[in-house]
Amino acid sequence: MLTATFLAIGLGCSWFGGGSAVHLQSAPEAPAAQGEVKTKLTKDGNTAVTVTVKHLAPPDRLARDATTYVVWAHPVGTPAGAGAASGGPADGGFYNLGGLKIDGDLNGDLTTTTPYHSFELLITPEPSAAVTKPTNNRALWATVTHD
Repeated sequence: MLTATFLAIGLGCSWFGGGSAVHLQSAPEAPAAQGEVKTKLTKDGNTAVTVTVKHLAPPDRLARDATTYVVWAHPVGTPAGAGAASGGPADGGFYNLGGLKIDGDLNGDLTTTTPYHSFELLITPEPSAAVTKPTNNRALWATVTHD
């Protein structure tokens, strides 16, 4: 029985590229915030990303103009100031993965994918989920690495 269970788990991990979970670090402005990012390589070579947060204050408490939170990927090895001239986007190498809505209990989650395997994940309070680069300081962050 134990062998069958181990075999099923082992096959599942290798077929789907394994998975990992990383705890998010919080900024001094959001000391109660907690979060986790779970990632898994997909069959098509992308990274599935699930971000879960708790106790994250309403965004306007961290930045006056903010109405939502945005989750960002910044590929490892891309300088923060990289722009179109260095092969990155004009937004400094940050990719908007989507808006993170926070409910009345200060919890939220976002599930998305990215083509990157190694990246810094940031969550910033923003005036809109459609912004193309971070405009406020990060509230939560972590470094995600897959081989």
